[in-house]
Amino acid sequence: MTIEFKWPWTMVPLERADVWIAQIQKGIKPGNVLYGKKIFPSGYREDKKVILIENDDDGSYAFLSYIDPSKEFTVEVVLSPQDVMKVINQNHAQAVKAYEGEN
Repeated sequence: MTIEFKWPWTMVPLERADVWIAQIQKGIKPGNVLYGKKIFPSGYREDKKVILIENDDDGSYAFLSYIDPSKEFTVEVVLSPQDVMKVINQNHAQAVKAYEGEN
């Protein structure tokens, strides 16, 4: 299944993926479920400071919160692309509803 990003989510620019990976790996400490794993940042939600990470070691996904990048990331592991799409679709519906309420 392909992840389809909808506003307020944005795809990570592929030309910047290595920079994102290096920064994320700095924030993943021993004991974190993603520590030492091969990861790839797929998308992000700037307003909530959340990054969607693909764990290339086992095919799972995780949402990383980076409210304070100098501290350890908060991680929510999501097992399937279907679960990721549920979150993205819910976020999209909420954002559209909030936008329409402002206008």
